[in-house]
Amino acid sequence: MQRMQQRMVEHQERLKASLQLTPQQEPAWNAFIARMQPAQRAAQPRLDRDAWKQLSTPERLDRMEAMKAERDRAMTQRHEAIRSFYAQLNPAQQKAFDAQHGIGVMRAGMKEHGMRHGHGGRHHRM
Repeated sequence: MQRMQQRMVEHQERLKASLQLTPQQEPAWNAFIARMQPAQRAAQPRLDRDAWKQLSTPERLDRMEAMKAERDRAMTQRHEAIRSFYAQLNPAQQKAFDAQHGIGVMRAGMKEHGMRHGHGGRHHRM
């Protein structure tokens, strides 16, 4: 986790340097960075395998729907933060943002929400 945090900070520093922000844009940058921090986990604690097995199928479906809703909410917040910050950039800065950050945003959001390689890298058998 610490290594991931360090990589995120390094990426933010490279992005900020490439954007060449004006002093007037600094508040928008600071708000963007604050809003892009990973959200705290949902109020429902994760269940271990034994606890999961004790749930009925409808209870499992309810838990899965709640987890999906939380992931969707967090992703929407990230997208809103990106759109808001992007609107504060001039065309040259937007181009730099697109080149350095556009794909990274999607990858970061997908990793944060366990969407890499299917479901967190695990493949489920039916």
